[in-house]
Amino acid sequence: MKRKKVRILSLVLALAMTLALAACGGGGGNSPAPAPAPGSTADPAAPAAPADGPVVINIGRGSDTVTMDPVMAGDNVDIWLMNLVFEGLVKSSADGKSIEPCLATSWDISDDQLTYTFHLREGVKFSDGTPVTGEDWVFSITRSIEKGSWSSMLAAIDTVTSPDDKTVVVKLKNPSGAILSDLAGFFSTVTPKAYYSATDDDTLANKPIGTGPFYLENWEKDVIMTFKKNPNYWDEGYPYADEINFRVIPDNNTRSMQLMSGTLDIMTGIDAQSEILLKSDPNIKVQDFESTHVNYISMNTTSEKLKDPRVRQALNYATDKDAIIQSVYAGVGTHTNSVIWPAAAHYNNDGKYYDYDVEKAKSLLAEAGKSDLELNLIIIANDSEDLMMATILQDQWKKAGITLNITQMDSPSRREERNNLTFEILLNYITSDITDTSQIFELFCIYEGFDCWHTGWSDEKQKEAEQLVKDAGATSDEAKRTELYHKAQAIMCDEALVIPLNCVPTTIAMRTNVSGVVQTPLGNYLFNELTKS
Repeated sequence: MKRKKVRILSLVLALAMTLALAACGGGGGNSPAPAPAPGSTADPAAPAAPADGPVVINIGRGSDTVTMDPVMAGDNVDIWLMNLVFEGLVKSSADGKSIEPCLATSWDISDDQLTYTFHLREGVKFSDGTPVTGEDWVFSITRSIEKGSWSSMLAAIDTVTSPDDKTVVVKLKNPSGAILSDLAGFFSTVTPKAYYSATDDDTLANKPIGTGPFYLENWEKDVIMTFKKNPNYWDEGYPYADEINFRVIPDNNTRSMQLMSGTLDIMTGIDAQSEILLKSDPNIKVQDFESTHVNYISMNTTSEKLKDPRVRQALNYATDKDAIIQSVYAGVGTHTNSVIWPAAAHYNNDGKYYDYDVEKAKSLLAEAGKSDLELNLIIIANDSEDLMMATILQDQWKKAGITLNITQMDSPSRREERNNLTFEILLNYITSDITDTSQIFELFCIYEGFDCWHTGWSDEKQKEAEQLVKDAGATSDEAKRTELYHKAQAIMCDEALVIPLNCVPTTIAMRTNVSGVVQTPLGNYLFNELTKS
């Protein structure tokens, strides 16, 4: 979910940058869910069969993964790789809009919607060759509930049992409209009890074992992660690739050069200058994927400077979002009034949107006694898009009497500032990891766990929003859920918790001989059919 921009831009953006730098679900009811075609994806260009001979794919990205323990993963650099190694009872569809069978081929739901009975796929093994048992399922989901960073996502679960190795029964405390989406999440995947119950946390973070199409063979921190084809994978014929190497190359220009030279096959984290360069190469293709990716500016509400909602509202009014979208994102993306992506089922179109109004910003700052406000913005070092955004914000906010200082940090240092709430302003983005909107609402409105997603928001309005979100999570009545989520979003907008900008596609660049690349709107990599000619 979390931070390293992936929007590509056009020549217009390059010119704007130059100027700126001269002055950044299924199984419903009681019917069993049908099984999908093996290895199916949403990519019409995916090959019908694997290539002859070993297929090794090299992918360049800007920063490294932190942990490969699925219940502890926190940022997209962790989460987007989870599908390579781990699988759950169910999974999100390639279009990110529905739930499909995975290691459960079907499921039944009781009339009171409190009991979900999953019928397990037979013959599934972990990558080390040991068979998956019902006991592994009970242990894995229980571990996530009791120990995981995402336990709140599974709060509706009362018990998990397995009467035999063919069945898993999940009983709920209350009906939940999000439970299947939650069980499709990376934090609900199966791991071997024998290994995960007897191994220290550091080892589990670095040496995962799952049932997915790949296993992690080698990890040299901040250099390379090497995934190899799982010889025990249940879906015969998949994956196509024999090896995938994720190479950490912080500098965008270096990644671009390596993609153009053929050292890399795929590149993520593309900025404006990189796009222009890559599109000039006939051996490179650039592909957009629909996304839940919302760009926003994060504010630390625990800061004495920012705890007054009027100050946060003033910063929203002082931000010319249209100018930023045109300059930084080349006009691409959908406007949003929230961190909830606009296509989401529970998005509130009537939430407050702050138009650009410098005089209103000045008035609110004066009311709050902050007319001479000075703030510090942290950006990623050597990120030209971040620097462009920061420079534009610096100029815009100056018109409202706000001084903005810019500090550049490496990604791990920035993450530490964010997690410890020692920052004032950050450039940020959020993506949903499940098909349901509940995750984003819970992240930003429920304080326990992530401090309202690293904003530190904790006052009476926050408590009101938290209760609304918890109530929405305790019902499967969609009309009621929508009503409650709309109220929670309205509070978030009124409190000006963040400065939302736009929702944009995710973009990947690859060499033209590469096919089978799929990234879902949730960000997950689906690489079963990834190959190259």
